Amino acid sequence: MDHKLIIAVIIAVIFLVGCEGKVVSTEDVWLETSDGKRLGSTVWYSRGEKAVILIHMLDHDRQDWRYFAKKLNVFRITAIGIDLRGHGESVDDWKDFSEQDFNNMIRDVEAAKKVLEKNGKKSISIIGASIGANIALKYAAQDSDIKSVVLLSPGINYKGINVENDTKIYDRPVLIIVSKEDTYPYESSQIIYEKAKGEKELYTVEGLGHGTDMLPKSQDMENKIVEFLTDTLK
Repeated sequence: MDHKLIIAVIIAVIFLVGCEGKVVSTEDVWLETSDGKRLGSTVWYSRGEKAVILIHMLDHDRQDWRYFAKKLNVFRITAIGIDLRGHGESVDDWKDFSEQDFNNMIRDVEAAKKVLEKNGKKSISIIGASIGANIALKYAAQDSDIKSVVLLSPGINYKGINVENDTKIYDRPVLIIVSKEDTYPYESSQIIYEKAKGEKELYTVEGLGHGTDMLPKSQDMENKIVEFLTDTLK
């Protein structure tokens, strides 16, 4: 049976029985960054060594990922959703941030990764949405331990987080997902795809909006992400 079809069937069965997937445990964890910021996070634990860091959009928080994190648990992938500095339960207010403050958000990803590693998670990917996609790519370009990244509606430059050079550095698998009518991310996604050095895929959709807003609207897109993660988190 085709690999994509297998994943689709598993997900369909889960929903037919009225379950989003079994979570081994869920825990809210306070993170401490290397520059002294205190951040809110939630970990949806599953068995095994695979894990994903989930990074939200600007002016959103980790709750955007709650549904999808539980879906990842079905495939034995632990997920940690973080409130970036200036968002949710974390310190500061992003409206007061300089470009350097936004770029320092990569330290938030680093703090999340440390929590996963302390819990025995050795195969780690990152999924980011909008500005979170830029943070994901920028961090992964500096940390070769990251197995893969999923970028939802990335931009070449969001709030001073410019990823043009990072795209040239990052050399592992990347899945880029963008809606055609979302003009700036759509144009940026094509540039990122062209410059990417490793295994890459650009998955375009229509009429689904921006970032995590796209997720609940397309089962095919969710299946695409799960398939990518199960292939790259080995």
